[in-house]
Amino acid sequence: MFDLTSGFLLHKGQEVKLRPKVFNALRYLIANNGRLVSKAELIQAVWSDSFVTDDSLVQCMVELRRALGDDSQQLIRTVPRRGYTFIADVRESRGEKLLSAGEAQEINAIAVLPLENTTGDPEIEYLSDGISESLIDNLSQLSGVKVIARTSSFKYKGKDANPQSVATALGVQAVVSGRVTQRGDQLQIRAELIDARNKTQIWGEQYSRGAMDLLSVQAEISRQIADKLRLRLTSDQRRQLAQHDTANPHAYELLLRGRFYRNKGGTENLKKAVRYYEEAIDADPNYALAHAELSTRYNSLVAAGFFDPVVYLPKAEAEGRRALELDADLADTHFALAGINLMAWDWSAAEREYQCAIKSNPNLAVAHGGYAHFLSLVGQHEQAIEAIKRARELDPLSIPVNVGFGFMLYLARHYDESIAVLNDVLELDQNYSFGHLYIGYNYAAKAMHEAAITAFGEAIKRGDNTPSAQVYLGVAYAKAEQRGKARAILKSLEASAEFVSPCKLAVLYDSLGEREQAFALLEKAYDAHDFQLAQLRVEPAFDSLRKDRRFAHLLRRVGL
Repeated sequence: MFDLTSGFLLHKGQEVKLRPKVFNALRYLIANNGRLVSKAELIQAVWSDSFVTDDSLVQCMVELRRALGDDSQQLIRTVPRRGYTFIADVRESRGEKLLSAGEAQEINAIAVLPLENTTGDPEIEYLSDGISESLIDNLSQLSGVKVIARTSSFKYKGKDANPQSVATALGVQAVVSGRVTQRGDQLQIRAELIDARNKTQIWGEQYSRGAMDLLSVQAEISRQIADKLRLRLTSDQRRQLAQHDTANPHAYELLLRGRFYRNKGGTENLKKAVRYYEEAIDADPNYALAHAELSTRYNSLVAAGFFDPVVYLPKAEAEGRRALELDADLADTHFALAGINLMAWDWSAAEREYQCAIKSNPNLAVAHGGYAHFLSLVGQHEQAIEAIKRARELDPLSIPVNVGFGFMLYLARHYDESIAVLNDVLELDQNYSFGHLYIGYNYAAKAMHEAAITAFGEAIKRGDNTPSAQVYLGVAYAKAEQRGKARAILKSLEASAEFVSPCKLAVLYDSLGEREQAFALLEKAYDAHDFQLAQLRVEPAFDSLRKDRRFAHLLRRVGL
């Protein structure tokens, strides 16, 4: 308790005696609670009638900290070379200031915003983005703090966002921001940690290093932030922060370039990302993270139908196994292996790898999302929804994660809830085609065939003119008694040079009443190891086939 008029200070039940200048310094800091007070400002406020140097201020603050027992800066935070911030909670009662002495609010959730590229050179963008993502990766490994995933943090790229607004939107208490500037061969990296609740700087530092030292700088920044958050790091966590995935700076630069194009999206950019990952491995064959990320890219491009599965699934597995040999503790490795096992219908192995990925890095949003997808496919819908909710906590602004949540609700047959979630996504991005597609799934399952036709049409108009979208539009036409249009779509798909899933074609044939042809196509899908068969157990579109004993036999062979 602090009485502004009498100068009475009670701390932990004991009266604290302060010299007048020390008392005045404390009073001024409390009056400006939450604001950074510069050294010059504080000197002017306390010693307005005399000339003193910084030494007098330092001695004053030493006395004040000793009196308050504030050696760990729980009440007054020093901002190096700038000044001081009073950070404890302050409440006023009858002219007295009530201080939460030593009770600074805990920070257990942070977001790393994309570092600003101040060079004006777009060729350096991969570095500023890459350093930001690496910081997210490093901090994500630490227990005791939630770290928001890249997708949501990067929504603020290029925006002059208010830290409090960002923190509220992302569900965090603190924000890391900064900038990257290149001067010749040197990179200047400025990073700071802001407590968004009171807009105070907890920590800030500037580094001037060569590109060869990027890995060590990132590790140092991560350690500094962990220390300022007062995280109790285990020896293993300290080792994780200190170790580098590669000792080859060129390999690391190639990895950052690969990530840069991966994050841009689009087929050609994803293929370019693959080339950079391959070059990173050529530069350092023992780079576990590069092997793991290349494995995931191969797998995702196969799943999307862009790479030949006969050629690239074995490559994906080889890269994942090599990553495991190099670093069995890397979460990205287990995530890659989970995707490979999922494609192979090895359900128990996929579950084990997802769980290993989450155990290795509880902040890895894509692992929670992948695990949610797996749980949906095997019919564990309640657990799937809990897992996707955790992914949303870590990546709240991610449109794919939120659309994934809608899809999980659809597979769980919570159609109205799914439509509501997907409509919320479309409020954010009306052109996101999967949002329209999945709404169409729900309308079809509810036998609202005209609404389904409209939704599928919107998805196709916005770029999802895939065979899958065409199949479901055809099914909706057939169910709406517009069989001519359904037949036209079927004829077009069967004449297409593009790969068309026989599993999906089976659904269209079934909607037209041709059950024998539908089962013939399902057998063809099984022989081709069509990944779409992974949805057999839960996809409502197969419901009309479930009572046939051939369907149950097929489920057993797929392992579901």
